[in-house]
Amino acid sequence: MRVVAKLDTVQVVPAPTGAVAGATGEFVATFDGAILRFSLGWAHLSGTATSAQIHLGRRKSPGPLVQPICVPCFFSPEDGVVPLLPWQVAALKVGRLYVSIQTDADPGGEIRGQLSIVK
Repeated sequence: MRVVAKLDTVQVVPAPTGAVAGATGEFVATFDGAILRFSLGWAHLSGTATSAQIHLGRRKSPGPLVQPICVPCFFSPEDGVVPLLPWQVAALKVGRLYVSIQTDADPGGEIRGQLSIVK
């Protein structure tokens, strides 16, 4: 299966304060069993991506950290592998996981995108 997310400032709650116009990102992954093999790219952030993480939460609702992706994030795109626990897989399947990228200006998240399974 493929997993995708389009990241932008509109989805971040509470709204980012340091984000610049046009800040975007894209998360693309293959999902096999309990493993996400991903590529995460971003552009036009207010500064360096200090971290990227997968969180548990509904759209437009903040939630707790589930898995780190990169800390710090050096290059766009960042490629890697993230293992998911059974409850995290269940959350992914019902659309309750999102990706967030943090910066110094927005340590709570500058851009965010809900993960969706694409068949």
